[in-house]
Amino acid sequence: DSTFKIALSLMAFDAEIIDQKTIFKWDPKGMEIWNSNHTPKTWMQFSVVWVSQEITQKIGLNKIKNYLKDFDYGNQDFSGDKERNNGLTEAWLESSLKISPEEQIQFLRKIINHNLPVKNSAIENTIENMYLQDLDNS
Repeated sequence: DSTFKIALSLMAFDAEIIDQKTIFKWDPKGMEIWNSNHTPKTWMQFSVVWVSQEITQKIGLNKIKNYLKDFDYGNQDFSGDKERNNGLTEAWLESSLKISPEEQIQFLRKIINHNLPVKNSAIENTIENMYLQDLDNS
């Protein structure tokens, strides 16, 4: 579920694992667009899985579980695939972590209203990185 990167961004900025100047060094995996260094903005824009996996491992399982609980984020299940011990690298990728469309909307409202237990800078940086472009009125 690529929408998890929004929650992960809040966690990473709040835990001060990243800032807007962070450069994620290229790791030769996955899709062509992923094969370069990335910033927090390009990580979110292109849903770069290897960056998400790097961040989750830096935050750690216990802290992620606490954030998911505090955010009331979906089913809060970060265990990963049964008997594979891959929660930190796979839980949000068609695995154990699930969030309904309604829950996602509620979560986004909490972001917009600054109603999450994270630093305001984590919310502001995440919102800034979610912005792609203005749409025409047509």
